Amino acid sequence: MIRGHHPDQRLEDAFDARLLNKALLKSERVQVLPMRLNDRYLGLSRARYGQLRKEIDIVQHCAWMLDFHRTIEDYDRTCIAPLYHLLQFAYRDGRPMDVHFVSSVSATALWGDVIEEKPAPVDARLLG
Repeated sequence: MIRGHHPDQRLEDAFDARLLNKALLKSERVQVLPMRLNDRYLGLSRARYGQLRKEIDIVQHCAWMLDFHRTIEDYDRTCIAPLYHLLQFAYRDGRPMDVHFVSSVSATALWGDVIEEKPAPVDARLLG
């Protein structure tokens, strides 16, 4: 399951960027499904959601928002609540799915030693 528009293209682009063999994506074992993490059922029908909960063993969560100028409310809406939906999907009595969370630290590993600092915009709510 891949969030965002054009999930097939996003996956192919990710393979290209990492110099991976895109022929692996042609396997009948690979199914690319669009996903909406803000939706309780991840944008899937209840039937499909239930089927996938029975079939999937591993969930890998990547693409946590990385913007240090955002508020906690932004993170709650775009990251924390959606992650909770994914964890609800992964939980099963007796045999929960393995969930792998790729952190912001690992997501920024190739950014280099220096990250440009910019002042955060003034939040009007703080001006009282």
